[in-house]
Amino acid sequence: PDSGDPKALKGGTVRLWEPGSYPSTFRHFGPNSNNGFRGRLYDEVIMNAINLHPVTGKIIPSICKEWAVAENGRTVFYRVDPEARYSDGAPVKAIDFLYTVYVRCSDYANSPYDKDYFREEISNVTLYDAYTFSVTLPSRKPLMPYKAALYPSPPHFYSEYGPDFTE
Repeated sequence: PDSGDPKALKGGTVRLWEPGSYPSTFRHFGPNSNNGFRGRLYDEVIMNAINLHPVTGKIIPSICKEWAVAENGRTVFYRVDPEARYSDGAPVKAIDFLYTVYVRCSDYANSPYDKDYFREEISNVTLYDAYTFSVTLPSRKPLMPYKAALYPSPPHFYSEYGPDFTE
């Protein structure tokens, strides 16, 4: 079901007050990235493979329109919607979800939390074709497709990713 009032006008400007000082960085991972703006800049904007409906709490499609849980209960297969695009028009591909793990676990990121999280919480990411991938977790979890859902990172955005990333 829709989560908002169908009579609500679309568009416009929202002005929000944010506590704290101007952030020292707009990077959403790495040193100094966990600031007061973080939620507004990233958590409320980034789209996962799938999501939870804000009212019902049920799993709903997002970037991936299809998913299935393997018999082992720890692996979830996802199929990216071929129409999914980044804001610059580039298509979202399965490898972009693996790229999320790569950039956050890299030493270039200098992000101990991300490194620990992805290494402890994800056992495996497998690519099958341009639009199909799977994520395996160490153990079964409630709402497994949602718990295993990653978000994509566009490789073309990180084309110069390297040792000077945090600068």
